[in-house]
Amino acid sequence: MLLVCALIRYGEYGMMPVPWRCVESWICVACGLCCHGYKVVLRFSEWVHIIRKYGMGVTQPGLSKFFLGKKGDGTCIFTSKVLNAWFCGLQSMKPRACKLWPFKIFSRPKFGRSNEAIYKYQDKDLFVYVDPACIGI
Repeated sequence: MLLVCALIRYGEYGMMPVPWRCVESWICVACGLCCHGYKVVLRFSEWVHIIRKYGMGVTQPGLSKFFLGKKGDGTCIFTSKVLNAWFCGLQSMKPRACKLWPFKIFSRPKFGRSNEAIYKYQDKDLFVYVDPACIGI
């Protein structure tokens, strides 16, 4: 793991997300971890595109959100294993949350350490954290 900052235990998540400046590098190693055990929230437009192509059965409704569906083992319904790598069947319409993982972007410093998490974009201050569960960091 190429983290340059200390990890902190964080309740049910295991390790608290770390500020992006604590990560020296990142690469997707197709381990599939991001497709296991996480609930992927869909934006409304993403949900519409997915159900138009695959039907309602591939998503799950929440109280005020829609999520990608899961297989019985908790794996995303669109994930397939080929040899030792996991691949997404939604490449052409992959949800934003999936594209961004392991990065989490907020408008406020949700996990502290704001000086290390801040990223100035245009006229906005964004706070970017990385999920340390990702083995590609």
